[in-house]
Amino acid sequence: MLNRGVLLSIASTLCLLAISPHSRAKEMTAEDFFKSPVQASLANAAAKGNAAELDALLARGADLNATGIDGMTALHRAMSYRSKKGVSWLLEHAANPNAIFSGDGTCATSLAAMQEDSWFLREMLAHGGDMNVRNPLNGRTPLAEAMTSRRTENVRLLIASGADMNTRDSLGLTPMISAAMNQMYDLVYDMLVAGADPTMDIPKSNGKTVLTIIRKSRALPGTPPYESRQRVIELLKQKGFDVEHGD
Repeated sequence: MLNRGVLLSIASTLCLLAISPHSRAKEMTAEDFFKSPVQASLANAAAKGNAAELDALLARGADLNATGIDGMTALHRAMSYRSKKGVSWLLEHAANPNAIFSGDGTCATSLAAMQEDSWFLREMLAHGGDMNVRNPLNGRTPLAEAMTSRRTENVRLLIASGADMNTRDSLGLTPMISAAMNQMYDLVYDMLVAGADPTMDIPKSNGKTVLTIIRKSRALPGTPPYESRQRVIELLKQKGFDVEHGD
């Protein structure tokens, strides 16, 4: 039997990890991160989405991919302020969406996956964003970040784009295991259809898999999670898995 304490422990950790420390970067000024006044001005202009100023700074020799403290870039700054104009300008001028901010291990692509507005993620993917880039601190990919942030549209966008659905984060969880633990069975269904592996084991569970979570679910009849769970069960049966009696 899957240890309920293990599930609760993992779920609690997921809730804590969902709060990105990158938000604290907004409490610091661009000047705190960049020693060069030109680079600090670039980061500020990007955060404000001031294209005219960005053009002028580029003409003065500003480096779009210059890094400040902890690897902060102008694109990180624009993402922190959800500046669509700044993000768009920087990406169109070849800013790197995969540069890691070591303060929390995120890059602009993973930050975009956490946003409610999928525009940011679409822009990253259209300009070289790596859909499988891993956070060196927690091991999460953009798909896992989107799942943890409960950004359903971004999860589906990444699945459709071919993101690896079987990578594990630092807790040993795959995106599909996380989805099942949070009763997001509509996304479990989508990942199964796209080829996610339902036989990957849950950490510290003596070999149990996502099938165990589905079988022991307490989703109430008549609720969306229950209906989605039933669709998952039928799909798994079609794939030859006995969900109701064992893994």
